[in-house]
Amino acid sequence: MEGETVWRVPSLDREEAVRLFADRAELADPRLDAHSAAHDIEAACLRLDHIPLAIELSAAWVRALSTAQIVAGLEESFRLLTGGPRHAIPRHQTLLASMAWSHALLSDDERMFFRRLAVFSGTFTLDAAATVCGDAQADGDSAPDALQLMGRLLDTSLVTARERDGEVRYRLLDTIRQYADERLREAGEAEAVRDRHLEYYLALAQEAEPGLDIDQDVWRVVLDSHHDDINAALHRAPAGPTERADRGRRLAAAMARQWFIRGQSAEGLDFLTRAADLDPADRSAVQGRLLAGIAMLGMVGGRADLVAGAAERGGEIATETGDDVTRARCLTMAAYPQFFVDFARCQALASVGRAAGEAAGDPFARDWACVIEGYTLQTRNRHDEAVAVARLAYERSRPRGDRFCAAFARGGDLHGHAGR
Repeated sequence: MEGETVWRVPSLDREEAVRLFADRAELADPRLDAHSAAHDIEAACLRLDHIPLAIELSAAWVRALSTAQIVAGLEESFRLLTGGPRHAIPRHQTLLASMAWSHALLSDDERMFFRRLAVFSGTFTLDAAATVCGDAQADGDSAPDALQLMGRLLDTSLVTARERDGEVRYRLLDTIRQYADERLREAGEAEAVRDRHLEYYLALAQEAEPGLDIDQDVWRVVLDSHHDDINAALHRAPAGPTERADRGRRLAAAMARQWFIRGQSAEGLDFLTRAADLDPADRSAVQGRLLAGIAMLGMVGGRADLVAGAAERGGEIATETGDDVTRARCLTMAAYPQFFVDFARCQALASVGRAAGEAAGDPFARDWACVIEGYTLQTRNRHDEAVAVARLAYERSRPRGDRFCAAFARGGDLHGHAGR
């Protein structure tokens, strides 16, 4: 996962293992007398090879079982495991046995919910888990809700939680996610749950896309928090003419502005190009939006070779489909390469893009075209006009949090004054 550091955690010594088990067990059930249960705790730790994760999983069950029952359950689980893969090293057998034992103690609803959580690659919200992993076949109030199920999995340490910026987010440790994924495949649910995962993040990206041009500071953070799962959904989208592939293409198109804002041009170009290349002859609105995204990211990514062609093709498709926003963005992007070869041509295209952006109600195309127009005026010593245009772009872009447009507009204003 992005930003994650892997730490190799060795097995604990006997005293550390016993202390960890006792601490976690007392957190789960404050009524536990760890001193009286010392023999059982030591036996459990020995059976678990003093592995921290295995201890965490087992100790959490004191809410429902006595320490003696936990030891007996672990012994039974290990006996069952002897018929498993012979090549598995003892440490892996220990973890598998402890996870299998914890899993077996869950109810059917809890096991269903747990295995479906394997579809998430990063941290996730309760809303995401409820939408993607809930039982669509359940009959109303008879089915446990997601909060109940999540609470049970938290109690058993199969899921961890962390509060950040007032929101609780959940995750599965990688080892546990792998175990859950195996159960998901065994249940024959992997494809259906992945479809629901893709649908959820497509809906989120489509909701966020217009918000990125109105209040970037809010919506870029929302999408940042789902970065790993959005990427996972895009990677899983098949390379073929299927309904899921089409949803993947729409997700890529909806994410173009976020990748632009976050400076993730290489990542975004890879996804957008792959999506556009699924059907190069496509003349749909989605294809036009993908090409507009390629032009935008080509511009900020130093790939001027991509900008003109993508903007031209995307603009043609947008005109055919009546997608005024995409057309405005393509017109604006088409102006950019001209800045390096023909100032007059660049200004003319930027002026057209600016008018198209205003007509389409697209603040990004409107303001970025305004910035480009201002710089062309400045290069030809038309400083008063350049300053007026730059100030207009700044006054429009800054309140909506568009730092990209605002920064360049501010630079144009300052340079315009300096050139007098």
